[in-house]
Amino acid sequence: MKKDSIFLTTKIKGMVIKGKFLPPTNNKDPRAKVTHKRDNKTTYSKTIKWNSNIEPVDNYYNACIEMLKEWELKEYNENLEVLALGYDHDFYYFIVQSKEF
Repeated sequence: MKKDSIFLTTKIKGMVIKGKFLPPTNNKDPRAKVTHKRDNKTTYSKTIKWNSNIEPVDNYYNACIEMLKEWELKEYNENLEVLALGYDHDFYYFIVQSKEF
């Protein structure tokens, strides 16, 4: 990779975890779901019960943290933490990376 690559010059970078709201159904309460698509065959996800007593973004953040606790990739990426977040109309996005990247 070239020394002036945006990847090398950007301080915050990492894997993206995407969070979305799952509305209630006849059988389930509302939920927060997060996913990370590793490749075209593998997508990791975690779904938790929606907590109406906290802000929506905090529901997605909590789901993100729960996914990181049990994530298969933590074997290769220890000490994962949320570095940044963003959003659009449909999703919240969390950038996660090891503290030692």
